[in-house]
Amino acid sequence: MLVTRNETPTRHELVKVFKDLTGEEIILNISPNLVGELLVETP
Repeated sequence: MLVTRNETPTRHELVKVFKDLTGEEIILNISPNLVGELLVETP
């Protein structure tokens, strides 16, 4: 998902704070999909 200040200001602020703390601009969501299984099981 592309996060922009105009379209998703709350998510944009989350990514900005995360980057300020870690230096990384990417947040990977690894929550379970609809059937309850992880989308990725191994890195």
